[in-house]
Amino acid sequence: MARNGWKFPGFTYNLRGSSLRVDTMTPLGPDRVLIEFRGLGLKRDTPEERSQRIRDHNTIWGPFGRNLHEDLLAVTGQGVSMAPGQDRRFFLHGRHEDHGIHDEIGMRHYYAEWSRRLGVDPADPLTPGGRIE
Repeated sequence: MARNGWKFPGFTYNLRGSSLRVDTMTPLGPDRVLIEFRGLGLKRDTPEERSQRIRDHNTIWGPFGRNLHEDLLAVTGQGVSMAPGQDRRFFLHGRHEDHGIHDEIGMRHYYAEWSRRLGVDPADPLTPGGRIE
């Protein structure tokens, strides 16, 4: 990566089912990065709800999780995008899978609310004509 080519810390937010995972990348030196993966729940969860949320998280992101192949593709793509001469890239990935495990229904609800509150079209937030009236 080029000097000052990336701003840290970097964050990734993953929402699947009842679980939210926040990844934080913090540089430790020119050739080392600390990556923290943290699964979040709700403070008000009952012990039973928390237990179910942990099982949901581990089903997707645990050591034998269903999302490992997708994470591998993401790491490969990120490595390419950070090569010398590349521009910075931002990814927003969403799928419609009939409310299945990889369906992005939570993210679609989030952006619908974000759009409603800010009056901005999430597909075109930086264009003056992209504002929703």
